[in-house]
Amino acid sequence: FLDKPEMRANSANKFFDTLAAGTPILINYGGWMVDLIENHQCGLVTWQLSVDEAAQAIVDFISDPEKLKKAGQQARNLAETQF
Repeated sequence: FLDKPEMRANSANKFFDTLAAGTPILINYGGWMVDLIENHQCGLVTWQLSVDEAAQAIVDFISDPEKLKKAGQQARNLAETQF
């Protein structure tokens, strides 16, 4: 994936909607959301991975029901405590 500097300041509404819904998040670009996702373990960031690495990371993530459940809970908690 290309590193697009203009995406780093992106503030997509779907990010906040996803948090509020308690759904794990996947993004494929860098920026301020990366820190939140990684620090709060509420999803998956693939922006620095090759296509094959990203695909494997996604398969691994969705194949772990406990990880998915925890990421969803963390997403909702982040929405409630910071937004």
